[in-house]
Amino acid sequence: MEAARAVLETVLSQSPDNAMALAMMASTTLVPLFAGYASVDQSEVSQATTFADKAVGLDANNDFIFQTRGMVRCMLLKDFAGAASDFKRSLEINPNFLVTRFSLASLSIYSGDPKAAINPLRELLDVSPEDPLIPMVYTLLSAACLLADDDKLALQYARQAHDRAPLMPTCAAIYAAAAAQDREIVGSKAFSSMISRFDLRTTDLEKLPFVRRDDIELFRSRLRIAGARE
Repeated sequence: MEAARAVLETVLSQSPDNAMALAMMASTTLVPLFAGYASVDQSEVSQATTFADKAVGLDANNDFIFQTRGMVRCMLLKDFAGAASDFKRSLEINPNFLVTRFSLASLSIYSGDPKAAINPLRELLDVSPEDPLIPMVYTLLSAACLLADDDKLALQYARQAHDRAPLMPTCAAIYAAAAAQDREIVGSKAFSSMISRFDLRTTDLEKLPFVRRDDIELFRSRLRIAGARE
């Protein structure tokens, strides 16, 4: 990601009004956070917001730009109304933009209505089953099912996500939470190795913008049972 940022900084030094480069710079803050590789500080939040707002001001007819600002508003600012507006504008421009359909569904999970996200996310599995985004679709499906008290489906989806993206921390954390009540899985060497490899903490999923404290506590308690550190 640092290499990508360096290239984009070079582009923007030569063309500071390049709307796509601005949006891509904003997205470099989002991707590591969403995947679970890193946290962000307030200066990075401010910078990503500035980049995304400027990009929209320069090009109001680009699906990716509105998708990116929507994610900034969702993931970094917890401005779900603003995010929903941007996602809907992105889909007006390109109704088939898979990433935005995924993002719009994820808002329901973060804002406390996980059941509303399940069918839209399932539809994405049929639309583009080999898309690189699919592991995260499975991961959020698992999270939605956990929050909707369907442990069986949650584990099924989490396993799919982790099998497809074994190196992604967010997939591993959701899998650990989903498997917490399954003694056979939690007691296996492979599972213990995963917990150690990612150095999973009970607070890892607090990087995602869940607004209900009960949802955060559910993930914390399940990660604790799974063997994650405090």
